[in-house]
Amino acid sequence: MRLISFCAMVCLISSGSVVAEPSLLRGNSAAVSTDTMSSSLDVTRIAVQVDLEAPALEVVLHDAFGMDSVQFREIAVGGWFLIDVPEGSRTSERIQDLLAKLAVRDGIAMASPVLLSNEGTPAMPTSTVLVRFQEDLTPQQANLVLEGRGLQLVTELPWASFPSMYAVTSNSRNGFEVMQAASSLSQHAAVRHAEIDMLFQGKSSGFDYPNDPDFEFCWGLHNDGTYGQVDADMDILEAWATTTGDPSIEVLIMDTGVQQDHPEINQNPGVDFTSDSDYDGGPQNGCDKHGTPVAGCVSAYLNNESLMAGAAPDCKTVSSRCFVSDWFCSGGWWSQYSNTVSALDYAVQNDIEITNNSNLYGGWRSFTIDVAYEESRDAGVVHFACAGNTEDWYFGYPASLPSVISVSALNQYGNFAAFSSYSPGVTLCAPGEWILSTDRTGEEGYSDEDYAYVSGTSFASPYAASVAALVLSERPGLSPQEVENILKASAVDYGDPGTDILFGWGVVNANNALQVVLSPQTHDVCPSGCDYSSLQAAIDAAVNGDTILVSPGVYTGDPLTAAVMKTNGKQLTIQSTDGADVTIIDGEGVRAGLLCDNGEPIDMVVEGFTFRNGQAVDYDFGDGILWNLGGGISCLSASSPRIVDCIIENNTAEYGGGIYGYVSDFKLENCIIRNNTASEYGGGLLVAVDCRSVISNCSFIGNHADIGGGALCCWENDEPIFNDCVFTSNSASVGGGVGFIQDASFANFYDCQFDLNTSDFRGGAFYLTSGRAEWYDCEFNENSAVHGGMLWTESSNFEIENAVATGNSASSGNGGVLCLTTNSGGMMRASTFSENTAGGFGGGASVTMSNLTIQSSTISSNTAGNDGGGLHLDSGTLFLQNTVVCGNSAEQIAATNWADQGGNTIEEECEGCIGDFDGNGSVGIDDLLTLLENWGEGNPDGDVSGDGDTTIDDLLILIGVWGECL
Repeated sequence: MRLISFCAMVCLISSGSVVAEPSLLRGNSAAVSTDTMSSSLDVTRIAVQVDLEAPALEVVLHDAFGMDSVQFREIAVGGWFLIDVPEGSRTSERIQDLLAKLAVRDGIAMASPVLLSNEGTPAMPTSTVLVRFQEDLTPQQANLVLEGRGLQLVTELPWASFPSMYAVTSNSRNGFEVMQAASSLSQHAAVRHAEIDMLFQGKSSGFDYPNDPDFEFCWGLHNDGTYGQVDADMDILEAWATTTGDPSIEVLIMDTGVQQDHPEINQNPGVDFTSDSDYDGGPQNGCDKHGTPVAGCVSAYLNNESLMAGAAPDCKTVSSRCFVSDWFCSGGWWSQYSNTVSALDYAVQNDIEITNNSNLYGGWRSFTIDVAYEESRDAGVVHFACAGNTEDWYFGYPASLPSVISVSALNQYGNFAAFSSYSPGVTLCAPGEWILSTDRTGEEGYSDEDYAYVSGTSFASPYAASVAALVLSERPGLSPQEVENILKASAVDYGDPGTDILFGWGVVNANNALQVVLSPQTHDVCPSGCDYSSLQAAIDAAVNGDTILVSPGVYTGDPLTAAVMKTNGKQLTIQSTDGADVTIIDGEGVRAGLLCDNGEPIDMVVEGFTFRNGQAVDYDFGDGILWNLGGGISCLSASSPRIVDCIIENNTAEYGGGIYGYVSDFKLENCIIRNNTASEYGGGLLVAVDCRSVISNCSFIGNHADIGGGALCCWENDEPIFNDCVFTSNSASVGGGVGFIQDASFANFYDCQFDLNTSDFRGGAFYLTSGRAEWYDCEFNENSAVHGGMLWTESSNFEIENAVATGNSASSGNGGVLCLTTNSGGMMRASTFSENTAGGFGGGASVTMSNLTIQSSTISSNTAGNDGGGLHLDSGTLFLQNTVVCGNSAEQIAATNWADQGGNTIEEECEGCIGDFDGNGSVGIDDLLTLLENWGEGNPDGDVSGDGDTTIDDLLILIGVWGECL
């Protein structure tokens, strides 16, 4: 038996001759893969994919290059060749010319440039473009976007787990043209990102050591000191006293294939994503060796008189072949982005709980893979990946993703393995040196036996995944974040105290993890006479899964602390026994109420408290800059607690007076956020950078921001959702009495009400700048500003559907409801704007250098001090379809070039409606009040049935015609 070498891959061809990428690579930086944008063109070679039934490649190349001899070499992926470019042709212009000639030749399926990553590894564009459209876009709508771009139409979704993602095929055989199509597609407003499905080179993550035939023990499972340091292991034997795993728990091995008939591996049938052929997940060439020992670390059988066992022997592994080993057995391989996405989709669709990816992607990164990892984790899959074997600072992909647990390696002496990569991104450490595992049987393996000794973070990662499998065997309902928190909390701390760049949170310990799972506790907090009088003391004593019950009282926290409560990344339930009215978290004007800044999971619950008098304390994210964030509650650095039935009042901060979230998906449910202030933005709430918070059944009352967003602010690339919320009497000094939305943020509001909100300048309710917002089934009443009584926009887009806006005003400016400026775009459907006013132009809406489309709506009884009592168009485009504009003061529509798309009614007076007592062209709340004021027999003033009485019959008719003119 011998130790196996997993040497770092050497680039196949020197990357010394490169040029900057052509301009067509530089698309929308928010939509095109950043690694593609930063890649370089290798002018020393090109790549072609050939039709093996076509003329010989030598003939095709001779015709294209005009030379008798051209050097080329086939790679391990079917039909692809790398071709050396003659020295006289090594310019980007000549490369483009050569590819254009080759792409039209018979026998050439694809002709592509070779690109080099920042690590010098090659990749080639294929004919497939990976597209992520905006949510809820149907295939029919997607096809409208694809038309005219040389991309084949979508017929079905390729990945059921990721419904907004599509893989579409280009009609072109020229890699540059496919790149251009992807770049163009990425600019479309309906596209979140578009990128080439690159064929790229990566490597398995292992390290070369000489053979040691005397080492015959699985020290990583149980180290008795014979060949290392006593107890430098994962305490697997102790854990097996509780469980050896459950066969229903599966670990997907994303690798070069696992031998499907291996006699020592406990596995379910696998799948191959590298080929259209119906392969089963097993190795397909002589160098596909890596996946079999990776799987053995997890699920090699126990008690069958073999030399070794996996750490979770009664769980099952499933092979997902994503990578094709090169023909040099160097540890290198080839793959496409879509192979990884397909594997992650397979995990979700087949209820596989855990994935392991012991590979590095050679400096290539894909937006589509990012999203697939994130969304599959959201669907319940726990992901592990190796940190790498560079012997120095390195944070490889996909281990660098926040949705992936990154694992470094320990040696048998309890030291950090010399070969292992390290960085602040390392999550955990596990045994990874001199590991005995399964090998491909016979001559196909690393040795001539069925087992081999292997080293590398490639094998530390599946060991850590095995501990997760044991945890899920005991508690199958745990979320990925809960599993991660348990592994962190139960890890044995090596190195510097706390987290560090070598071991992360520590070395995984299976027995400790199971003890955490099996023993949740309840901690009682009260002012005196119970377990704890201090909330923080109870939190410090608790472990993941525990519950803290808090009795009525006022809790103020310890002196010189940043917050009354700091939850330290734990998954806890902190709950009052008698509700928010009598259980008070009081910051006393010197500290915040709650600070979550260490990855608290979404199932960390805080329920039934009043957070009051909080004052944000300056926070340093590590760059030396101090930020004053979140007076009541701060959720920072991927912390995403669930806040339920709380009152958040009278708190202050520069940003986010009531609540602040940074890279956070916190949830608010049934909360009241009132009378909070921000000296900058977000009086009630501010979300900043990639937040996906959901706020439901909450009330925002009387909050104020000195600049923007009295109730809320979306700072950068945030996508919060608000359901059934009420916003009343919030204010801002500059813009957005309710909300200030900017910098690619996208806020959604469903069934919300906005009343009496004000801005001293722009956007009584909302101010949009380079952002996007959508409102569905919402009401806007009596909001006011100088410009845009409800909404003011610049360089932004919005949609309003089934909304009612009444009594809003632009006091001396434009747009009683809407004021669009500077390249904005709006869509309004099935909505009613009535009795709104503007001191300037556009009582209903004013449009300047922008586009507004109004469909199936009513604009009535609005007034303007100048032109356009209903609508005003200064410059841009106004589209109307099936819309009634009537009864507005001044001109109904002040515009010379608005577009009549049919079905519109433009009248000076509104036709009468059944039940329209105030004559504004629609039936609404004012008409209902009129009917109720005249209730009774013999009273005709509320009569709509014609019988001379105002009774229940009239009320039923009024409800039936609500909002409609008959």
